[in-house]
Amino acid sequence: MRLQERLNLAHDLHDGLGGSIVRSMILLEHSEKVEKPQVLSMFKLLRNDLRQVIDSGSSLGAKTPESPILWVAPLRHRFVQLFEEMDIQSSWMLASHWNTIPHPLHCLTLSRVAEEALTNIVKHSHATKVEISLVEDEQHRLILEIKDNGQGFIVNTVQEGLHVGLQSMQVRVKRIGGEFYIHSEAGLTVIRAVVPHKLRGGT
Repeated sequence: MRLQERLNLAHDLHDGLGGSIVRSMILLEHSEKVEKPQVLSMFKLLRNDLRQVIDSGSSLGAKTPESPILWVAPLRHRFVQLFEEMDIQSSWMLASHWNTIPHPLHCLTLSRVAEEALTNIVKHSHATKVEISLVEDEQHRLILEIKDNGQGFIVNTVQEGLHVGLQSMQVRVKRIGGEFYIHSEAGLTVIRAVVPHKLRGGT
């Protein structure tokens, strides 16, 4: 159990705090002049992400966001500015309400998957368009899909190379009984995470 807790913490640090650090570095690289308020804002975001990692160490007391719009709000706030700096067009397609209220752990998992996928797009894809969607199917499963029109990559080569971020996304989704898919070619990469309504072994 202690080993699993350490693995969970490692994934949270990589996907959450690590992603924020990378975004801050990219923003600094693309800005000729950075004002003090911007730097302070970056540090505050890093502090908040660290707090989130600490808080997510236990799911006790965690709450599901009131709607998909509120679920995506922190991610959208963090990435939209960076996308604009890099001339990347982004579209965010989400329902205005939950048909079936998901478990807080599922929301956290999808947030971390989205964070890692979007960070990878910023770092590696050279994309100009990104689409993010979250829908619920007839089986009450949540389906997160992220598409970009970047240069793509060879999926098997990345998987065999033990890419930490990719492995982290897969482990997170499978840990809660979900399914994880990747398709990539030049001009189109699709990452899809499907999570069930019920927790594995629970409700």
